[in-house]
Amino acid sequence: MRLLACGVALVLTAASTVGVAQQPAAAPEVRSRLVQGNVWLINAGFVNVAAQIGPDGVLVVDSGTEALAERILAEIKRLAGDKPIRFIVNTHAHPDHVGGNVIIAKAGRSVISGNFVGQAGAGAANVAKVWAHENTLRRMSEAEGSNAAPTPSAAWPTDTFFTKRTTFTSTASRYRCCISRTHMATATSSSTSASRM
Repeated sequence: MRLLACGVALVLTAASTVGVAQQPAAAPEVRSRLVQGNVWLINAGFVNVAAQIGPDGVLVVDSGTEALAERILAEIKRLAGDKPIRFIVNTHAHPDHVGGNVIIAKAGRSVISGNFVGQAGAGAANVAKVWAHENTLRRMSEAEGSNAAPTPSAAWPTDTFFTKRTTFTSTASRYRCCISRTHMATATSSSTSASRM
């Protein structure tokens, strides 16, 4: 099957080099699959997003690409109903993991209480919090490569951690982010994964 797929890809590549008109790539279908319990995998082509729907809201792991963000958000809302998106956890800084941060975070709501309310400002609770390791923020805020631009600051994590693991809570759920080796040799820092404790 892989040989057939490689052959088809080779034929399509060869056809494009001889001037055959190409159809624009169709937008990938957004599908969701129940992983277990209240955890869903949302897939759109090469983009994978996880959503955990808890009693007080939704935790999203990675936000997909900017181009797919509205469709991924619609699927999250379909699965979660009226529960707000509380957190986004970015596993690393690639555009297919952080590109939807702005759109999905704007659709969410944070819980801010205590003395921090005055410091955060009136609108701070009107977006979901975005969590990531500090190295993910560093990579998002720096240009990588000669032609690359940094990720727009509106997409940057709102909260970071620098230890090998961290725990954060919402009113009814407690989450742990743990560091593991990343899949890219150029990204020597660790990525995060979230799991409900």
